[in-house]
Amino acid sequence: MSTVNMAYDHPAYLARITAGGSVGQSGSYRYAAFTTMLLKSVQLAGNIAQATANTYVVYVMAQGGTSTATLGTWTATANNMAQTTNIVATNTLSAGDSVSVTGGAADATGVIAVGLELEIQPRASVTA
Repeated sequence: MSTVNMAYDHPAYLARITAGGSVGQSGSYRYAAFTTMLLKSVQLAGNIAQATANTYVVYVMAQGGTSTATLGTWTATANNMAQTTNIVATNTLSAGDSVSVTGGAADATGVIAVGLELEIQPRASVTA
């Protein structure tokens, strides 16, 4: 495989990339960027009801864990099935930087769904 930098109007740079997963109340979800990307937004939604309220924290971590920036928090109440929030972001991620969502409660029943909207930056290196 080789690494290329394509023209600004190449479809790889025009399409939105989505990534997602889930996080329990005492766990975390983490996405690592594979090239230079713009984080556009983070969507959080109740997936499995939780017994108590819990605050989830969304943050960006630089490669190597040397620096973090909190993007926002979301407090989901008990029985969070109908709750959702969107955190708008404008963070540029370098390859190896990560976006994380963590929950802090010890109640192991609740789970939220996490969705990321990302955009590969023009002239970013991608694998051909």
